[in-house]
Amino acid sequence: MNSIKISNAGTADQWRITVDNQTRLVAEDWDEVHAFMVRQLLPLPEVEISDMTAYELKQALVDAGEGEE
Repeated sequence: MNSIKISNAGTADQWRITVDNQTRLVAEDWDEVHAFMVRQLLPLPEVEISDMTAYELKQALVDAGEGEE
């Protein structure tokens, strides 16, 4: 089971999600945090890269360890 931590930097526009002590998302609004968490908790069907949104592609690269900052 993953350890997931969601924190706020004291302002409404700075959210950080850490999974197993590794920063996975720095977001500017709660909607972005919610979308990330839904993606983490609910399995997504396999899609072709051409069918992915830019956000989904970035997350796929991060999941593969290739798009980390």
